[in-house]
Amino acid sequence: MGSPRAIRIPTGRPAEPGPAPVDAATSSGTGERPNHDGTQRAVRSFLLFLALLIAIDAAVLLTFLTSPDEGVRTDLGGYGFFTLAFAAAAVAGSLLTLGRAPRALGRDGRFLLVRPRVGAPLRFPWDAGLSVETLRSYPAGFFSDGPTELVRVAHASGKAAVLLIERGLRPVPPTGEGSAPTTGPA
Repeated sequence: MGSPRAIRIPTGRPAEPGPAPVDAATSSGTGERPNHDGTQRAVRSFLLFLALLIAIDAAVLLTFLTSPDEGVRTDLGGYGFFTLAFAAAAVAGSLLTLGRAPRALGRDGRFLLVRPRVGAPLRFPWDAGLSVETLRSYPAGFFSDGPTELVRVAHASGKAAVLLIERGLRPVPPTGEGSAPTTGPA
């Protein structure tokens, strides 16, 4: 009989590799990378939220139409109010979900460039004042084909944004003066 050997038992899954870091050699001149998985998660989350709102609105309409009180069935002003409230909730939901997933993330000279869905690009100075914090990590699954992260990008000047991005697009802040702007796995 031989001597006992130590056996290693892995306790977790290995980290999935993300996309290559954005650098000056990227195909676009600004080194931007599209945010496919972050967009996919945001769109699918919003569509689920919208489907639930439509189902609730249909249930409210059915309740109004089958009410034993004839006044409720003929006067649908209350239903109109609920429909407007659901429409407002849908707009707010789209701003919260789709608004947090930028179209692209990259660099533009000495700036971190975030291209939102609507509006002007956000530019964060690429220096020691830039901080990036991962608020939550999501695995691949129903909502997106690849893993995503909710990150907070902030600068000492006060500018900040919370972004839903695919893993691997997380900006890595520079460590010292003169660092080359890149984004990549943390």
